[in-house]
Amino acid sequence: MANNRINSMGDLRSEIIRLRTETAVREGELKEEFQQISEKIQAPFRLMQELGAWFGIGGKADEKSSDWLTTVAQLGVPYLLNSLIFKRSGFLLKALIALVSQKAVAGINMDKMTGWIEKISQWIQKQSKQKQAAVTEDRADSGC
Repeated sequence: MANNRINSMGDLRSEIIRLRTETAVREGELKEEFQQISEKIQAPFRLMQELGAWFGIGGKADEKSSDWLTTVAQLGVPYLLNSLIFKRSGFLLKALIALVSQKAVAGINMDKMTGWIEKISQWIQKQSKQKQAAVTEDRADSGC
């Protein structure tokens, strides 16, 4: 009917109905093509997400363990290990070291680090007090 001229109101209505159905069919085809394209694009992301879940990487981290220290450690430790200790290692070993070290460092956060620092500082203070006590005992024994 596209080649024919519209002569009456009935022709106009039938042409409107034909165009609406053609539009609906094309929209359905476009939606289907869009769905297929989005599935093709999302497939590699799903694969990486599955691999990450399998190796324990990615995903949502705890609020408590996702501070700046954890992030820096997860990036810095693999780099330091690969650049200082495993300089001449192959790609596969470096990748494995990166995965393992990131997983190991994931447990470090600010709370644990401050706890370790407090324990070390208390131990150092305890040692210095013991040395001072030993020095004062030596002085008292020597008669100074």
